[in-house]
Amino acid sequence: MTKLVLVRQLWIILLAVFLAGCGETSDVNDKKNKDQISKTDAEGDNEEVNGTLSETSKSFVRVDTGRLQVSTFLVLDEDQPSALARFAEIAENEKVLKIRSRVFIDKYVISGANVRVGMELAFQASRNQGKKTDLTLVRNQFTYKDEGFRLSGKAIGCKNEDCSQFFESSAIENGNYPLNSLIDLDDAHTLSLEWDKSNFRFMYTFDKASGYLDMDEFIKESGFNPRNFLSARLFVAAKKTGSTKEGSRIVARFGDVFINDELYDDFSGDELNLEKWRIAEIYH
Repeated sequence: MTKLVLVRQLWIILLAVFLAGCGETSDVNDKKNKDQISKTDAEGDNEEVNGTLSETSKSFVRVDTGRLQVSTFLVLDEDQPSALARFAEIAENEKVLKIRSRVFIDKYVISGANVRVGMELAFQASRNQGKKTDLTLVRNQFTYKDEGFRLSGKAIGCKNEDCSQFFESSAIENGNYPLNSLIDLDDAHTLSLEWDKSNFRFMYTFDKASGYLDMDEFIKESGFNPRNFLSARLFVAAKKTGSTKEGSRIVARFGDVFINDELYDDFSGDELNLEKWRIAEIYH
């Protein structure tokens, strides 16, 4: 199998797992904040390239006033994607054990869609005699649900080769991590996600609160192996859940990014440093 085919299959699996994480449905129409995003903003350049952003679409993942800005939107047109995720991925090859950043949700219009904003670590499971391509994503995120953004931490992955079946973790265990709590968007919030190799668990933090997810049971089902680190990302993702009179749009920003407790990028330049970041989108 050629490298190109392998990469294409990985993008298909990434999309499938992204969509599997959008299980919560929203029956709220026309939910807006005071900083509405106009349809003109949402209908800007949207030239699609399989896997990566085109030159005209790079404006959706960029540096703005010292922060990383990521914008995603879904519109009604049938020829437009029904699900879209944009993200900035750590470009260096060093294994990421911990990622931390402050998250700002600046503007949003959500109507008939699930939306998620946050960070994730991705792991590629070992192949089983060349037949399996399991993928595990571990996320610390805000998910739009019940008329607001709520805190959501989980691990999710494929049960089979083509990711037509999924499993996902139960709620974060122990600690004071406020799972499913409504997020106050007037302030920025600090999220972190860390692999605790001593206790074989993932640590989640939200501001000063924390909790953890033991991976023992998950490993039995998924084949998760922390040695097979794949990537670390900051993302914004959306998926249509029904008909709506207008599209769903969101602008999120990420402050200083720390990798393994060291400052990785403070976004002080005028443009995103593409030696540190890979920017991409997956869509369906």
